[in-house]
Amino acid sequence: MKKILIIGHGHLGKIFTKNFHTDYEIWGTTRKNQNDENISLIHFDLIDEIPKSFENNFDWLIIMVPPKPELLKFLNKIKNKSFYKNSILISSTSVYRAGDILESSKKDGKKKNSKILIKIEECFQEFKNAVIIRPAGLIDNIRNPLNFFKDGIVRNSQNSINLVHTYDVASFINFVIKNSIVSNDFNLCSDLHVSKKEFYSKKGKKKLIYQEGSEENRVIINEKSKSIGFTYKFLNLDL
Repeated sequence: MKKILIIGHGHLGKIFTKNFHTDYEIWGTTRKNQNDENISLIHFDLIDEIPKSFENNFDWLIIMVPPKPELLKFLNKIKNKSFYKNSILISSTSVYRAGDILESSKKDGKKKNSKILIKIEECFQEFKNAVIIRPAGLIDNIRNPLNFFKDGIVRNSQNSINLVHTYDVASFINFVIKNSIVSNDFNLCSDLHVSKKEFYSKKGKKKLIYQEGSEENRVIINEKSKSIGFTYKFLNLDL
């Protein structure tokens, strides 16, 4: 049974563990006091000393931490360590700015988190057998993007949505591991690219204000992920 270490066992990690814990021996780090009977949890913060439990030989190291300077420092600290054989970074399609986006597209995201992520990806390419996975915006029964519009305003409402179901991201991680895919990168997104206004006005009970804007449109192309044999369960976001 392959052994996996997840750094940052949050929402995505829990969905991965819930669906695939019988296939692996999973260890995960958390900063919170929580229990999960399906994995071995390690209380750990990125600024802490590397715990002895990391010295176990892991087949896969998976980084699921949101972008921040502390993550870049942590990655530089562990990239040459011998405790893992293969590695996966969960990044984001926010590293791109506009246009029809492929994996080969220029990484020119201008937002603060985008710039940090670009540096993190550059560092991660030095990891052993590194795979970079860039999900579009996550959506599921718990994580609903409607909740992100706290002021009730959907800006640049004429632009396309780029969303992917969290289960499909977890399933793709499993697909990468099962098929021993290494040294590659993939953008994950559903096939649905209607306007924000069309999508949220149909999906939400919440009354929102739609404002068009000047932000350039972006469409995440998912052909590479499908070309290797992966099948999305929620390809058209039929939730």
